[in-house]
Amino acid sequence: MSYCRISDGSDVYVIGSNVGLECIGCNFVCNTPAEMLAHLFEHRRSGDYVPQSAITRLCREVLSESICC
Repeated sequence: MSYCRISDGSDVYVIGSNVGLECIGCNFVCNTPAEMLAHLFEHRRSGDYVPQSAITRLCREVLSESICC
């Protein structure tokens, strides 16, 4: 499952895999949506385009985890 792809205009490619959430371009793996969210904000701060849809989806997952757990 992908959160965003370079082919969609994003500067980053983020997927969910069996090892966690992966930022493919920089070989970065996160264990939680909150960690990936922080990582994507670092990408934005460095000038990379990260689609708002990926940020929104990760925010929803963070909220879902905090409510359910």
